[in-house]
Amino acid sequence: VIYCLKGGMKAVVWTDVLQFALMYGALGVALAAVAGDVPGGLGAVLNTAHAEGKLRAFLLEPDLVRPTVWVFCCLAVTTVFLQLSDQTLMQRALSAPDETAARRSVMLAGVLNLPIGVLLFFIGTALFVFYGRHPERLDPALPNDSIFPFFVGNELPRGVVGLIIAGIFAAAMSTVSGAVNAIAAIVVRDFVMP
Repeated sequence: VIYCLKGGMKAVVWTDVLQFALMYGALGVALAAVAGDVPGGLGAVLNTAHAEGKLRAFLLEPDLVRPTVWVFCCLAVTTVFLQLSDQTLMQRALSAPDETAARRSVMLAGVLNLPIGVLLFFIGTALFVFYGRHPERLDPALPNDSIFPFFVGNELPRGVVGLIIAGIFAAAMSTVSGAVNAIAAIVVRDFVMP
């Protein structure tokens, strides 16, 4: 709240850049740790994932329940409409110096969201391979969405755990800071100024 209040949109954008780098770095470190603890490294992770069918992301079957190409196309269309109603994204676009810069900003955000999604999916696949090789290290009662935090807390060195936690907080702060700034702009423009 303090840096949003004092720095405005410029502070939000620059802290988002730093938070983005921290988030990518934390995910990269986690992936390196998984690959480093699997005999054969990243190549073995890829080979095992491929053999288990975990890399089949683009199924062409007419199924709207499994992750088929059609599901991803529907998600892409939905994302476009959600972005048009996203106050935070619109504020960032409208604070750009001109229309070209705004267009570039929105396109860059869309392009950069793809690798982070792929990286998150791949970390899940790498953890599948990791715990397939080390089943004794995993609590079988653990729900699927708790496996990555379990891995971070139990398999990584303490300094790296701090980096991952900082990456998680960075992602949360990025979302919150943009929303706080957007809400402030709405309150000032719609209620205070009139």
